Amino acid sequence: MKIPENACDLVMKGGVTSGVVYPLVVTRLAENYRFENIGGTSAGAISAVIAAAAEYGRETGGFEKIGKLPEELSTELTSKFQPLPQFKPLFNVALELIKNSGPGKIALTICVNFWSSVLIGAIPGVLIVLLSFTPFSLSGVILGILLALIGAIAWTAVHVFKLVKNDMAQNDFGMCTGLTQPDHTEPALTDWLTDTIDRVAGRSTSGIPLTVHDLEAAKPAITVRTVTTDLTTRRPYSLPIGPNTYYFSKSEFQKLFPARVVDHMTRDENSRVKDKGTKKPIGDLWYFKDKEIPLVVLARMSLSFPFLFSAIPLYRHDHTLENEHKEKPVRCLFSDGGLSSNFPVHFFDEFLPHTPTFGISLTDFDPRRLRDGQTAGDAEARIHLPFKPGKGHDIPTHEFNSVGGFIWAMFSSAKDWQDTLQTKLPGYRERIVSIALAPNEGGLNLNMQAPTIRKLATYGEIAGTTLVQKFCLDEHRWRRLLVETTALEDALKTYSDNYKTPAQSGSTNFDVLITSYKGQTCKNLDKDDIGYQLPPAVRNDLKERVEKISRLGDDLNVPEEGKRRPGFPTSRSQLRNIASMGHDRD
Repeated sequence: MKIPENACDLVMKGGVTSGVVYPLVVTRLAENYRFENIGGTSAGAISAVIAAAAEYGRETGGFEKIGKLPEELSTELTSKFQPLPQFKPLFNVALELIKNSGPGKIALTICVNFWSSVLIGAIPGVLIVLLSFTPFSLSGVILGILLALIGAIAWTAVHVFKLVKNDMAQNDFGMCTGLTQPDHTEPALTDWLTDTIDRVAGRSTSGIPLTVHDLEAAKPAITVRTVTTDLTTRRPYSLPIGPNTYYFSKSEFQKLFPARVVDHMTRDENSRVKDKGTKKPIGDLWYFKDKEIPLVVLARMSLSFPFLFSAIPLYRHDHTLENEHKEKPVRCLFSDGGLSSNFPVHFFDEFLPHTPTFGISLTDFDPRRLRDGQTAGDAEARIHLPFKPGKGHDIPTHEFNSVGGFIWAMFSSAKDWQDTLQTKLPGYRERIVSIALAPNEGGLNLNMQAPTIRKLATYGEIAGTTLVQKFCLDEHRWRRLLVETTALEDALKTYSDNYKTPAQSGSTNFDVLITSYKGQTCKNLDKDDIGYQLPPAVRNDLKERVEKISRLGDDLNVPEEGKRRPGFPTSRSQLRNIASMGHDRD
């Protein structure tokens, strides 16, 4: 496939098996755009690294190879999720629960998969039944049957409890590591993804895996970013993380990634983590270097869906600890990126963009939103790109009437509200195409049948075509100009007003702070607590720049807050100083 003249960025939402919609979206967009920056979360992260590999191998048929993935996955999807042997019974029962099988089918699956526990628990009751036949006692038989049922249920519950409490914790809270298990012939997800990335990139599937550095060294360069969640520090990270911030254990990574991935990450002895005093290696820890990370690691750390896949352990020193505790690395667990940002549409964003950042979102299909004449199978009922001005700002409702629905609604609201609001802004929403999926499509439906997978892939192709045909960069940039000019004017006016507002009693006006602040008004602070003391020349330069910004806020003559600008979008955004998901040092 030839390299298009125009470039774009791409961000894809998480959704476990929903990722089967992405390959044909990517191939359709690749016909018209070259991918500069690609990002995603969870299943979107998998698609992001594969798309980056395809861009890297565009001239060797990378996107043609991606186009064949839906057909490949239509016969092999379920095999990508391979639990460890001790979790196989629990995994099989979970599949039936996900399918909403009837109570009878679920009970039968439990009996088949936990037969030993069912049998052991039922033995006392069965003995009572047998003893009740000589002489025959109806009450004894009934009592024995009840005891057999209660015993079978109780003993199975104990078995499940031990699996979850002990084995699950030892496997970092997941049933699957991602590596192929002995009782399978098809590759599991991580093995498959490692080889698929290199195959799509036009590289050997037995050599050094494709890395972040390889993408950056490509001409033109390619950037890929994914989201993961560090549960130990309670925060999201965008990957790759800054150099030497975290460490990984070679022996632990060997249980999670193919040998050639770990061999590459541990090939340089200078990358061993060493004690500052003795200069001796600390265990089998190695620096988690951002440039040398294989792409499969970026995807796997983002796709660590709790209880399905093991979390990824990394280590770091906690400098908030005291004494000998801060010298010992703390083990941190990285879980699914969707726990913190399932649709990082803010990736690669900047003021007044020159290239589009397309977003591919996944939503819930609701037949109540079908227009007259539409059916659930109509593609136009599944694909939505709100390009008309004033359209697409409404957030759909998601009703619930159960305790589980209530809990899920709380969880989803807490983790997704920022992404949801961001996608509804003008200048954002017209570049985000949504694909609506029914309850039996995508998500945790690990055993989707081939026709369903092909149908979802087709929806993805139509979504890509919709973006290509309907999106207009100039219209998008025009809207961004209006929205961002409004936000900047509001921010500058507030900046100017607050800069000139007299300080409250005991504090200092900003203009005086710039020229003379050395902590003299902070009587309760020690000398070491007073920071950022600038030399006079820097202070003078700072004052000049601050006053220019303040005058600009006055000169723009921004209308009062809430007053509508004629013809401008009515949706408003706010500029604010927010923390980065990357690792930043002060």
